Amino acid sequence: MARLVRIYAQRKEQDWNTYALAATVEEARHNGSNPAVPDWLRADYDAAWHDLFALGLAELPGATSSELIDSIIAVLALGKGRPTIGRMAMLTEDERQEMLDGSGWG
Repeated sequence: MARLVRIYAQRKEQDWNTYALAATVEEARHNGSNPAVPDWLRADYDAAWHDLFALGLAELPGATSSELIDSIIAVLALGKGRPTIGRMAMLTEDERQEMLDGSGWG
């Protein structure tokens, strides 16, 4: 993860793919059947998340594509320990609308 974030930061070009990949990995970590981050990797993993979180905060105001906005929001939510909101941000707009319609909020 650290290398991915470092490469992304050096590119200076907004791209939703890095955020989406990181969010997917982090979301999968919260699945009880997946292993925890190993102790020897924990500090680097946490530092990479910190850096990606900061990049997301900096890039969100200028983000224009729905994919970039949703992926950044997913990273920010997951980085703040809000996995449910992170998962919802990773859904398509149609999937979110369907969820709201099914709950009576649509």
